[in-house]
Amino acid sequence: MHQALLCLLLVAACGQPPVPRANESAYPIVGGATAPDTLVPAAGALVLDVPGNYRVFCSGTLVGTALVLTAAHCFDSLSPATTPLGFFAGLSIQPTDFNPPLAPVASIHLAPGYAGGTPPGWIDDYNDIALVTLTASPAVKPALLVQPDNLSRLVKTGAGVMLLGFGQTVAGAKTSTGVKTYGVSTLGQVGTHEFHVVGSGAPQKCHGDSGGPSLGDLDSGTGHDFRLIGVTSRADVDCSLGSLETRVDAHLSWIHSVGGASIPCGSGLNPACVDPPQCSVTAANCPTGHDCIPLVKGADEGECVLAPPPKKQLGEPCLLGSECEGGWCAYLAGQRFCTELCDDQNPCAQGLVCTQAENQAKMACVPQALVPVEEGGGCAVTPAPLTSSSIWPWVAFLLLVSRRRTDR
Repeated sequence: MHQALLCLLLVAACGQPPVPRANESAYPIVGGATAPDTLVPAAGALVLDVPGNYRVFCSGTLVGTALVLTAAHCFDSLSPATTPLGFFAGLSIQPTDFNPPLAPVASIHLAPGYAGGTPPGWIDDYNDIALVTLTASPAVKPALLVQPDNLSRLVKTGAGVMLLGFGQTVAGAKTSTGVKTYGVSTLGQVGTHEFHVVGSGAPQKCHGDSGGPSLGDLDSGTGHDFRLIGVTSRADVDCSLGSLETRVDAHLSWIHSVGGASIPCGSGLNPACVDPPQCSVTAANCPTGHDCIPLVKGADEGECVLAPPPKKQLGEPCLLGSECEGGWCAYLAGQRFCTELCDDQNPCAQGLVCTQAENQAKMACVPQALVPVEEGGGCAVTPAPLTSSSIWPWVAFLLLVSRRRTDR
C-alpha cells in the first residue's frame, strides 16, 4: 500500500496529473456525516472573504484566543496581505451567505523547516503545519492540544481518531463544500513527525479537509475528552488510502512560542490551572469585555470568553466584511475600508462615490478622493438638497437645451 500511496501522492513521477492543493480542489471526509453543533466547536473553516462568493479553502482548529492551527501548504499561494481571509467557527458556510461570522486573519506563521514543494510520498518530516492569528476571537472554546503524558494512549497504531473538516461532501462537486463533517477511523503507522490515518473503507480526510483536526479521546466511557493530535497534510487523489497527518506533539514548543498566553490551561505544554470563570447566560455576569458562552447550546450555564470587538462603521479601516456593521469591506487604491452597497435607488452619502471596488461584485460607496475623475466623475455623489433659489437656474438651462435641440 505504501507504494500505491507514494504513486498517488507523487503523481508527477508517475505520469499522472499533479496532486491538487487544498486551495485548488477538495474531497470529502469519505464515509463521514454532518457534525452536530456540540462536536468540537473549535473545528472550523478557513475562508476567502469575498461577499457573495465565500469559499472554503482549508480547515483549521482554534487552539487559543484568536489562534488557529492548520496546514502550512494552505498558504502556498494565499496571503492576508493580498487576499481577505477569515476563520469560520460554525456548522455550514455557503458562498451566498450574507455577513457570516468570520474572524479576520491577521497573520500567518509557517512552521520552521516547511519548504513547500512536492510532499514526501510516505511518513516523513514535511513540517506541514502553520498557525494563524486572528484580529478577533470566535465565540467558541479552544480545543486542547495533546500533552506529552497523553501520547502513549492517543498516538499509537490502532488508536481511534476523530476526523473533522469542511471539504466537499460529494467528491468532485464544488458546490458541496462548507459543511462541517466528521468520521471516526484508526491510526496506522506512526512516525516521529507524522502518522497515517487508515483508509480501506473507513472514514478519511482528503485535500479539501487539509489543515483540519485529528483528535484522540482520553475518555474511555460514553463521553468525550478530545485532544488535538494531528493536522491533515496530504492524501491520495481518490480518497481511498487514508491521509498523512502532521503530529502536533512534534511542534508543541514552536506552537507555544507563537501562541504564548493565548493557549488555555491544560493544553499542550501548559499545566492545569484555574479554569475560565463560570457564568450564567441570562445574568451575563462575566468580567468587562467578556461574553458568557453556553457550555451546551441552549443551556444557561457557560464560561466567560473574550468578547469580539464592536463592529466598525462606514469608512473605518477593515480586513474583512465581518468586521463592518453592514458586512462589506471594500478594497480600492491600496486601501480597505468598511462600505455599503449602492445603486440608483440607494445613493451614497455626501462625499462618497458609488463605484466598483476591486474586491466587490457589486457597486459600493467609496471616498470620492480615491476615485479618479474619469472613473467616478463625482456624478454618483449624493447632491445637496435643492432649494427654491437653486431650482430656477437649472430650469432655465434645461429650457435652453430643449430649444437648441428643437432648432436642429
